[in-house]
Amino acid sequence: MVKRYICRGILLIAIVCGLINVRAVYGATAGNVVVEKLARSADLILVGKCLTSYSAWNGANTEICTYSLIDPLRIIKGVSDKPFLVETLGGQVGSLVSTVIGSPKFVDEQDYLLFLSIKSNGQLGVVGLNKGKFNVYEKGGNKIAVNLNAGDIIFPSGVEGLSGKSHDGNRVDLVKFIDLIERLPRQGAEGDF
Repeated sequence: MVKRYICRGILLIAIVCGLINVRAVYGATAGNVVVEKLARSADLILVGKCLTSYSAWNGANTEICTYSLIDPLRIIKGVSDKPFLVETLGGQVGSLVSTVIGSPKFVDEQDYLLFLSIKSNGQLGVVGLNKGKFNVYEKGGNKIAVNLNAGDIIFPSGVEGLSGKSHDGNRVDLVKFIDLIERLPRQGAEGDF
């Protein structure tokens, strides 16, 4: 209990002193999910299954991170043919717990639609923290992608069947969503979004 108050006090002092950019921490989690922005920021977009997760100190021994092994089921953008690790901030090592607001969490054997980018340390991370992670569920014989931690999903205007705001807020039919991502205008010499 005392550790929690000490950590909160240190966090508050760091924010007040400008050592932590609150907008960078909280801004990435609040608000709507803009599909075009996610797709353009991602190096890898896929549907995959989380096989397992574990927490450990990062390579520099400065932060506790959680590493989730993702098995790619369908690649939408980028290349990956074998399971790979996704690094997220926070986790538990021994009795030490690190919690990062907006950091995505993965559940073993759950399918996800993921927007991933290569971080400065070379690890793959989720774009926009929670915004780039959609849980995939089966509903009435159809698969749907649900973002449990952000606002509405905003689709590009003029996209037939999905333009403007999603009718179901934070959920969308997975097949239509993948089709939309694949039809987004491409930029750059390599054909990236």
